[in-house]
Amino acid sequence: TIFVDLKKKTKKNISGGVTLADVAALSVPLDAALSSGKPTIIEFYADYCDVCKALAPDSAAVAKRYSGASASGSGNDASTSWTSTSTPSSSSPSSLNFVLLNADNARWAPEVAEYGVRGVPHFVFLAADGTPKGAAVGRLPPGELDADADDLVAGRPLSIGSSRKGVSPPSPSSAKNLGEITMLRGEKGPPAPRAHG
Repeated sequence: TIFVDLKKKTKKNISGGVTLADVAALSVPLDAALSSGKPTIIEFYADYCDVCKALAPDSAAVAKRYSGASASGSGNDASTSWTSTSTPSSSSPSSLNFVLLNADNARWAPEVAEYGVRGVPHFVFLAADGTPKGAAVGRLPPGELDADADDLVAGRPLSIGSSRKGVSPPSPSSAKNLGEITMLRGEKGPPAPRAHG
């Protein structure tokens, strides 16, 4: 009983009460996002990932901020249905898609390979035409996801490259060419040992 209580308290402390299931409920289905003509942020996560859980409030805030009016449909996991009733920001209603994909779900294996996901959380930032604009792996500094979403919607260069290590520069071929390895600072070659991002 004590273990269960401690686990519940830890879960709340890690995520501030927002869970990955809450973020999944706000997630736009991948096919809908890619065909919408809007910029998209894809977050690859895993259920066991404490950093993913800790970032859930930031992910949910971005998803709510940019979501349109009430929407309902099927989420990205077959077992997930979602309904969004958040009020969009008056300056950016439904101007960006937020997609949450479980990297451990075999259904998303092609996307995991396509976007070079080697660790979680892994964020992929796509322009309205689907062109990769950047990617980030690991814990994002407070406010960075929100700033990157603003930059993506405005068509500005993403701030992710200037504020942290572990960011892949935008490269149209690197996200789709599995034979090419992009290291943490963008150099090509074999990954450095213990380079976790």
